[in-house]
Amino acid sequence: MKKKRQTENYSINQWIVLLIIILSSFVLYGNTLKNKYCLDDSVVITRNEFTKLGLSGLSDIFSTESFTGFFGKQKELVSGSRYRPLSIATFAIEQEFFHGNPGISHFINILLFALTGFLMYLLLKKLLLPNNLMQALVPIIAVLLFIFHPIHTEVIANIKGRDEILALLLSLAACYLMLRYQETQKLWILVSGALLWFLALLSKENAIVFWVILPLMLFLKGARNMKQFSKPFVAFSIAAVAFLIIRYSVIGGAIGVSDELMNNSFLQATGEQKFATIFYTLWRYVELLFFPSPLTYDYYPYQVSLVDWSNIKALLGVFSYSALIICLVLSIRKNILITLALALYLLPLLLVSNLFFPIGTFMSERFVYFSSVGFCILLAWGFMIVIKHRQSLKYPVFVLIGAILVLSSFKIITRNSAWYNDYTLFTTDVKTSSNSAKSNCSAGGVLLESSDTIANEQRKLAIINKSISYLKRSVAIHPKYMDAWLLLGNAYFKKKIGIDSVLLCYSNILNLNPAHELAFQNLQALANRENDVDTKIYLLNKMLIYQPNNYQVNYQLGRIYGKDKGDIDKSIVYLQKAASINSKEKDVYLDLGVAYGFKGDYAKSAEMLQKALEVEPNNTNILINLGVTYKNMGLLAKAEECFKKAETFKVQSSKP
Repeated sequence: MKKKRQTENYSINQWIVLLIIILSSFVLYGNTLKNKYCLDDSVVITRNEFTKLGLSGLSDIFSTESFTGFFGKQKELVSGSRYRPLSIATFAIEQEFFHGNPGISHFINILLFALTGFLMYLLLKKLLLPNNLMQALVPIIAVLLFIFHPIHTEVIANIKGRDEILALLLSLAACYLMLRYQETQKLWILVSGALLWFLALLSKENAIVFWVILPLMLFLKGARNMKQFSKPFVAFSIAAVAFLIIRYSVIGGAIGVSDELMNNSFLQATGEQKFATIFYTLWRYVELLFFPSPLTYDYYPYQVSLVDWSNIKALLGVFSYSALIICLVLSIRKNILITLALALYLLPLLLVSNLFFPIGTFMSERFVYFSSVGFCILLAWGFMIVIKHRQSLKYPVFVLIGAILVLSSFKIITRNSAWYNDYTLFTTDVKTSSNSAKSNCSAGGVLLESSDTIANEQRKLAIINKSISYLKRSVAIHPKYMDAWLLLGNAYFKKKIGIDSVLLCYSNILNLNPAHELAFQNLQALANRENDVDTKIYLLNKMLIYQPNNYQVNYQLGRIYGKDKGDIDKSIVYLQKAASINSKEKDVYLDLGVAYGFKGDYAKSAEMLQKALEVEPNNTNILINLGVTYKNMGLLAKAEECFKKAETFKVQSSKP
């Protein structure tokens, strides 16, 4: 009885804790409620065809790879593709009932984040069974450190981050229910826990780490024999196997490696550089967890530079993580809480470290969302250990914790403003990620787009020039970055400074990928804009280098040589090539008929015009030209027949 009373004396009312967590979450992230869609929200919401269908899109969301609704087909952009239907399904539901209101989605993200903090508290409280004040404070301090950590702004402020939020929330809820099952042995709790974890896996694959973390929690709770471990572990295993089978059936098991630097950051790295850079980034996560500034959405090449083992931070990464792994092993028998916290930190982070498979970027702040739970537990435990051994430091420690929370609050609230929309995010973070090809490309692109809304020509030109400076920086970092070359070409096109710069940009793309549709279309637009005939011919011939069998280019050259240059022989060459590419176009046969007519080859002219007439029998222009050709051939009856048909169709078409 005495022990029970002590536990009750040091128990904090959980509903007060819930209120504190919810209020804190909304104070910290309340200013995101006015934010728009941003960054990857286009992939899963605004430009995802399945999401836009609302409830009727759910079947497609669960039966295809996660980015199929955006790209229109499954694309191996990153290793192993992605299958995360649950968060996208929630966006579809919101689309159905709230019709694309980002404020609702931001509200739900904040609420789910607050519930995550509360479940973290309940779980820690159940694991620790606090019987003194210090033990009672560890869960609440750990949770407050988690809620107030600025590194989470990307996950919470970017609506797409819900996959991370749901995966952690549902995993913690599942583990809590498994601990409850150990106490009650009620089957429905066991099944509910397994089901919640299955949903966590459907949110994001990273939840798989709890397959290992659950046994540690059970051990910390007192499980010591196989019987106590078996049922929860088997339930989790069934959920994991079911998820893996479904995932494989939907997207297959191939793990491709991209040949594009923006999807494979180590494409240009040596073996030494790859592993040194991986441990460099692992150390950067430690730095960001302790000092979360500056923050950025972009750690793509080469915001993080490739390094070798001469870099001190790469070595610090090796030594620090080796020490953490050793501490994890040594603490299993001595302090299972430390083991659990270290496992919660290490396992999720190693999964996205690039050590085992490429993840598409060097690092990202959202990748540390799971691991921050372990970090915050370790930090809270460390504070309490200091107080336990040095009572004189009790008040300074609490002052330090308070200062951390206050400073973090300012950081979070100000950082949220950067996530207002793409313009604010890209133009803000390019100053931090100045060495990233992607960040410079994104900033240049959003500035170029914004120039369309500016009426003042001088100000518009200034914005275009600023866009060009970012885009030139992007291609300097990554010379094969086709997206940046395309935008740079578009910027020069808008600036109207001649063809050389525009042609260079689009040609660089077509040299890499002759089938690049947008680059070819934009080069066509450049040719169409030119008034000088010779320049137009020059551009069209450049296009034929990349796509010699393009109908439109061959046809256009044929018309220009015939109409503008008076070179009928060259005109016929190009028009014949166009006709061989596409025999279903009546215009090319009509023009060939006219060209042969100019040459006096009336038999060939009639042949071409007859082919045009086969495509469009009621075309009065073709009939008149054919009639003229027959007349020139002396076939007056046939000529008269054509003229009569033309007149009949003309009268019919004029009738209402």
